[in-house]
Amino acid sequence: MHSSFARFSLWLVFMNALLWLTPSQANSTDVPVGYYRVVDFGTGETVQLRADPSHSSKLMGTLNIDDVVFSDGTRHIRNDLTWQRVRRNQFEGWVEASHLRRTSPMTLAKTNLPAAGSCGASSPPWGLRWDYHSVRMSLFPENHEFIVHSVQPGVSPGTVLVNGSDPEAAMTFVYSDEICHGEGNTTLSWGSAYILIRGNGAERLYKGCCNPLRTAFTNK
Repeated sequence: MHSSFARFSLWLVFMNALLWLTPSQANSTDVPVGYYRVVDFGTGETVQLRADPSHSSKLMGTLNIDDVVFSDGTRHIRNDLTWQRVRRNQFEGWVEASHLRRTSPMTLAKTNLPAAGSCGASSPPWGLRWDYHSVRMSLFPENHEFIVHSVQPGVSPGTVLVNGSDPEAAMTFVYSDEICHGEGNTTLSWGSAYILIRGNGAERLYKGCCNPLRTAFTNK
């Protein structure tokens, strides 16, 4: 009798938990964080990026076939359609998950560093791009093009250490394979960076968020 009562009590607890699930909890199924490629189903049409997981929500923009987007993995099911939250450049929104396929960038020297990418921040303003050969950095109004001397795994897991120089300064670029919000950046990026510039007897440190360039996925 006691055993039957205990099983009945557990069943009541379970049913009560189901009843109290929020709609988002009941209709969500997350997928891995990372990069996704926009795929075509033979129509050749662009894919709509919506503010919310619904075709009636605000249109934030459109995605072309083979565009690469970053996703935090959040999905939402509404009216039998599965939507996935993504970011493209400075725009964040929702697309139908059926248009996305998981992808990964090519990397340098068997590390986590994408073969080509960009980083930056707004305070102080700076921007950086890298590829196989060089790291180009704009410090507004300064500009540097550092020749890459070495790319190797960093001390911490998921980090990469890049060393380079130009005629005026030396550069150390530490890339971390992680989600980055950054100061004043309300949308997600994948990858954070510390840049140390040494020249003219002084050192300057910059921090920002990164994203791979499209060429890191296409080899073109």
